Amino acid sequence: LGVIIIGLAVTVTGITGLSTSAIATNGCVRG
Repeated sequence: LGVIIIGLAVTVTGITGLSTSAIATNGCVRG
């Protein structure tokens, strides 16, 4: 269970990071 929780946490963090980077990049490009 611990490994699964860690895996989910890493996945969510990675997706959030990519989303944030994409939004920031799009904002800079559009700006």
